[in-house]
Amino acid sequence: MKRIRSVSAALGLLVVVAGCAHPQAQAKEQPSAIAREQQAAESQYGAALNAQKHAQEEEGKAEAAAKDVESAQRALADAEARAHAQEFKARQAQQEAANAGDAAAQRGKEAQGRALTEQRNALQNRELALQPLAQRREVLGRVVDSSGGGVRVALPDSREVYLKIDDATAILLDGKPVPVTELSPGDDVRASYDLIHNNATAVRIEATSAESVPK
Repeated sequence: MKRIRSVSAALGLLVVVAGCAHPQAQAKEQPSAIAREQQAAESQYGAALNAQKHAQEEEGKAEAAAKDVESAQRALADAEARAHAQEFKARQAQQEAANAGDAAAQRGKEAQGRALTEQRNALQNRELALQPLAQRREVLGRVVDSSGGGVRVALPDSREVYLKIDDATAILLDGKPVPVTELSPGDDVRASYDLIHNNATAVRIEATSAESVPK
């Protein structure tokens, strides 16, 4: 735009110069010289017009290029925004899929746990159904030996019976609760037990230590 104004100013100056010089040339120069100067001025004027036209064309091209750049920038910004939106949606879909997979795995574990529990319960019920009623019995004797798993008792008729101990067995020594390992050989015992499938499990053992037995 500055270039166009400069060219317009130059054209105006040429016209003024040509107009002022013409009367002087009529007095001092020959008609042929005046014609040449006028022709030169017209030629310069035409060149200036062409330059102005070219400048306007270049300015139009520059404006069009600027518009193209602006359009390209907007298109790039739109494409980036769409890409970010698609990336966000993709991450969200992946997270939802992962959450769904975790939930499904948890449900599978819970179902498997329930199935195992039901299976164990069914086996226990079957064992209970096949198991005969316990026969409660009682013996009197003396301790032969004892361990964490049971106690061996010698009966008056010289037979021995092994009584298993479990968490439900009550053991008293001189009236005080004790572990089975506190029973010593020679202690007098009165024991009640349940006989199931020829296995004797002690229910209650009452022992008197050998030291406290009168001799």
